[in-house]
Amino acid sequence: MSEPEAPPQTATQRAKPQQTRLPLPEPPPDEPFALLARWLVIAERHERHARAACLATIETADHETEPAADARIVLVHGDLARGEVLLGTDDRSPKARQTQTAPRVALVFHWRHLDAQVRLRGIAGRAFDAEDDQTFEDRPRRSRAVAWASRQSAVLVDPDELARRVAAVDERFAAAEQIPRPPTWRALRVAVDEVELWRAGARRLHRRLRWRLAGDAWRCERLEP
Repeated sequence: MSEPEAPPQTATQRAKPQQTRLPLPEPPPDEPFALLARWLVIAERHERHARAACLATIETADHETEPAADARIVLVHGDLARGEVLLGTDDRSPKARQTQTAPRVALVFHWRHLDAQVRLRGIAGRAFDAEDDQTFEDRPRRSRAVAWASRQSAVLVDPDELARRVAAVDERFAAAEQIPRPPTWRALRVAVDEVELWRAGARRLHRRLRWRLAGDAWRCERLEP
């Protein structure tokens, strides 16, 4: 009788020769953002597209529906080395509406190829006009046109009518080098007050460092797996 097949190995159990290890220095730094920025640079080198490393899941709270939690993947902008976290959105979107009534949010970056994740918590608020531009300026032309034409997350009754709206935007800005930011586009700035850097370890002994902001100072704690 043949022996039963062994269960599949997890990602942390499989041998990974020459795998890059994200740094977690001891003792930990006093503040988390310089180290987080180093992690992001490494993650960008390991993703097929550098922008993929900047994708994060953001969770918001919607008090108008059940269940109250809501989540989606977004592109994070800003200078993480300075703790700057910016998100672009339509002013009419659920996350824009939700953060007005419940500004506490959580974000998670997951870098599968590096067996690592980053967890952020903070308060989302309205950003400056220049930051609205910053979260829109690197969008490709087609994405800009759709941002003008789409009422983000509204019920789509007629796809052909949406296509006509996009075509009208293309015609309106046909002579423009770039399609400008629509008046409904805005940036959310997240004032981060908690950061966790999580790195997978052998035999599930994962490394976790969490910083929490207390007044003007950060306090770092090691967490069990």
